[in-house]
Amino acid sequence: MKGKVKFYKESDGYGFIQGDDGQEYYFNMHDLKVFDGVPRTGHMAEFTPVPVAGKGRKPKATDITVSVPPRNQASGLPEPMTGFPVRTVRERSFPE
Repeated sequence: MKGKVKFYKESDGYGFIQGDDGQEYYFNMHDLKVFDGVPRTGHMAEFTPVPVAGKGRKPKATDITVSVPPRNQASGLPEPMTGFPVRTVRERSFPE
């Protein structure tokens, strides 16, 4: 299954992935199969979902492969997100 890292607390080594199915999955650093670095909010993740028994417990993600979003070659920044309204700033003219 695919999804995005929703939250990761580096000091405690756990986080959550928002799956493409809309479900939230718990994971800890030991579930990361392939990744050099720290998972950050918005990183893409591919994982295996595992149901967890117990009332109120979230399903778990295992065998997680995290990939960093591609960077813009010119600026070195991540590609801009799409689907969000763009706010433009109007130029003001002041009396002299």
